[in-house]
Amino acid sequence: MKFLLLKTILPVFITIAVSLSATKPTFAGDPAIGKMIWDEQPCKTCHGVEGIPIFPGVPSFIRGDRMDKADGILLVSIMNGTAFMPPFKGIISNSDGLDLIAFVRTLQK
Repeated sequence: MKFLLLKTILPVFITIAVSLSATKPTFAGDPAIGKMIWDEQPCKTCHGVEGIPIFPGVPSFIRGDRMDKADGILLVSIMNGTAFMPPFKGIISNSDGLDLIAFVRTLQK
């Protein structure tokens, strides 16, 4: 009886969980706080106000450039800098960085 119950109910729970997770993206950070950080920091200078880059070679967040990367990878880039981007370690916290990443992920069209 227990096996039959699990066999019947478990797929229903899995289906519900998958459909709920597909309806709203989840972020490690808070996009609203990330927007405030985006506005306070010089991100827009290169990445543009709406995620459309100002300079060649800068990721276009509206196109989803680098959005295939995990939050941890993006956080390392933000904190340590890249060949073109300065480091923000000591300027923003890791938590702020995750909020910023959450916001940037909302820019993709």
